Amino acid sequence: DGVRQRVQTTKETVVGLVAKRRDAGQTTTILDVASGTARYLRELVREIGGDDLVVTCRDRDPREVVLGRQLIKEEGLRHISFSVGDATDQSSYLTSRDPEMVLAVGLFPNLQRDEDVRMVMRLAFSHLSAGGCILCTTLAKYRGRRHYLDADAFARRPTIRPPETIAQWLRDAGFLDIERRFSQPHGFVLVGWKPVS
Repeated sequence: DGVRQRVQTTKETVVGLVAKRRDAGQTTTILDVASGTARYLRELVREIGGDDLVVTCRDRDPREVVLGRQLIKEEGLRHISFSVGDATDQSSYLTSRDPEMVLAVGLFPNLQRDEDVRMVMRLAFSHLSAGGCILCTTLAKYRGRRHYLDADAFARRPTIRPPETIAQWLRDAGFLDIERRFSQPHGFVLVGWKPVS
């Protein structure tokens, strides 16, 4: 239920950000750096997609990428693509144009090293277009279940980092106007903005 709640909150946040840009007559390119099969992004493209919205999905698991490609073909979705990439690798942030939004949803709890989290933030900042934003999630408490749904492929417990820590690291990377909202039990979505100039 918590993961489902996080996905729904994240989707609503992304929809709101895309709508604001659309109202201003701006196009939006989204880069998800740990997408899996990007179910909520596929839903988003199906529900509000258009020529002004392009979604690029990267995941380090080739099986997820292959499945994602199959799903968008079966679902007849345009302007969304999947490729292999690692969120801590600079080359995975290269796109045909700098994104206005970088998503790191469900990623930080699965990164054991703080430096890897901070690397993702720095890479997102350097590749975002001016005025763009990063949207990321964190867990502030471990619920202690044996089979935690947010555990990584090695069944390691998610790494707990309070939203205050994530917000400070975002500021250290150069992001401004950090927004924080509840996303699931003990979980938060944070949005940070790259300065316009």
